[in-house]
Amino acid sequence: MAALAGRGCPGAVHGVRLRSVFVIYQDPLAYLLGLKGIALLDAWAGGRDRALTEARLAEIRRLLDDEKLRDRGVSAEWVTGTGAG
Repeated sequence: MAALAGRGCPGAVHGVRLRSVFVIYQDPLAYLLGLKGIALLDAWAGGRDRALTEARLAEIRRLLDDEKLRDRGVSAEWVTGTGAG
């Protein structure tokens, strides 16, 4: 259950009560691969040529092979304001 925090209570920010909605997982590699995917969809729709498609696929392979980019994701709590306290 989500806990509410009022004024003067931990979790209150500028008099706004905060409520936790859910925890999300954010991985910068996944974000970057998603951007590469957008470029590939643009190429699929006819917006680009074969060279761009092959270059994006090569970049994706390189990113997936890069050990330094692995395990960089974080869990983040998604918080919404519930109004003034």
